Formats: sequence, C-alpha cells, structure tokens
Amino acid sequence: MKPRLSKRSFRMSICTAALASLALAGCSSNPLSDHGPLPRVADCAIAGIGSPTKYACGGKIYTSFQLADIREGNPPRPKP
Repeated sequence: MKPRLSKRSFRMSICTAALASLALAGCSSNPLSDHGPLPRVADCAIAGIGSPTKYACGGKIYTSFQLADIREGNPPRPKP
C-alpha cells in the first residue's frame, strides 16, 4: 500500500505550492532584456503596427529602427 497524506498535510502542501507560485510571480523581469539605455521596447506601448513599428515611450513616438539605434549607441535616425 502507498502511504497516504493526511488532510492537513495535503492542505499544507497545497498552501506551500500556492505561496511559492505567488512569490515567483513577482519575478517577471528579464535581466537580459531589461538593460540598456532608455527608452527600451520593454517599457513602451505599441503605437502603430506597420513598417516600421512605432512605439510610444514617455510621451514620444519612436520607430523600431530609432529604438535599435539608441540601444546600439548609434546616432539617431530622423523620423520618416
């Protein structure tokens, strides 16, 4: 026969799993994509889908190419 957990042990293991998942839910930042100069795509909202994609960051509109230039340290391109 398999050893069975008591109701109390089962409830404690469920509560422990729930608390662990809640604690880990706050760790949603990705250190690989959350680095570099501001503004970052991770901090922006999509303002327009097209070519190029436009992002709203801090009250300004940037294209995906402009954000890439900022990230790579190149001089910014003029807006199309």
